[in-house]
Amino acid sequence: MISMIRTLLPIALLAVLPCHAQADKQKDDKAPKQERETSTGKISEVDSDDAGMNAAMAEARKAFPTFWKAISEDRKKAQPKLDPAMVKAKFSDKGKEDEAEHLWIDKVAYDGKTISGEVASEPADLKSVKLGQKVSFPLEQLSDWLYVENGMAKGAFTVQYLRKKMNEKERKEHDELYPFKFPALK
Repeated sequence: MISMIRTLLPIALLAVLPCHAQADKQKDDKAPKQERETSTGKISEVDSDDAGMNAAMAEARKAFPTFWKAISEDRKKAQPKLDPAMVKAKFSDKGKEDEAEHLWIDKVAYDGKTISGEVASEPADLKSVKLGQKVSFPLEQLSDWLYVENGMAKGAFTVQYLRKKMNEKERKEHDELYPFKFPALK
């Protein structure tokens, strides 16, 4: 799984946290593939078998019921407040499964088996998925989720993992791009 996260602030000022993957071609098949991750335009290389990143994605999948309960209850209110509320999932073109991209999905729905919504981040190289396209996928394909409550990001497991890898200056620059705050690092 190769991925890159980059930040976009749409005109509506809702933060969209797109995550794109691009395969790095390597001559040595035994060498681990590299993940390209960025939140601020700066790319840092992460092995595809990076235990921390894989743990962050597993934690997001495990905690998905928390996300779904919170946004389901919020949508019943006269004025929903959890905004943005998005998930990130892995997509790939047929025959190129090892060149997957992780994309943020908005307008999330869940029927107990399948997550669906609209692609909210511009794919880097995918031909089968486009910005704004309606998509559906199983929970196993989920790689992260995020909602904002009272100005504070909830979830964002992969983003938090990347923030831990940043030095203080990079983290400050990253965080200044968002109209909400991230929790203190643990």
